[in-house]
Amino acid sequence: MNKVFLVGRLAGDPEEKTTTTGTKMSKVSIAVQNSGAKKETYFFPCVAFQNSATFLNTYLHKGDMVAVDGKLTRREYTNEAGAKSSITEIIIDSINSIGGSNSKGKDDFAEKTPFKTSAVETNDSDNITDWTKQLEGQGE
Repeated sequence: MNKVFLVGRLAGDPEEKTTTTGTKMSKVSIAVQNSGAKKETYFFPCVAFQNSATFLNTYLHKGDMVAVDGKLTRREYTNEAGAKSSITEIIIDSINSIGGSNSKGKDDFAEKTPFKTSAVETNDSDNITDWTKQLEGQGE
């Protein structure tokens, strides 16, 4: 089973993109603090498609606390120096805004959004394939 669940803060504003076939996507890094004795923060690169991407780009901003449910994926690419490299990312299946100090637009969400809840789900594996092909040759 390939399943990831994270609770953390957006490390930056979502980066809105469109694939070559017109699919909406968004890239963002999520900062998660380790709760162990040694306090460390880990940054996880995440990618959202369609409704999840729209939600991210419209309502979430750097510093917002989110809960993400998704799956790990790994892709290879050739970097600018011509060397082969790889990156492991989380493909977001659903995302929830769970409040936080920087929730701009959160109050407007219930009134203005076409979605029924703050959890937005997508399960479109064709988008992942399209996105991977588009980003071949590109790094992070």
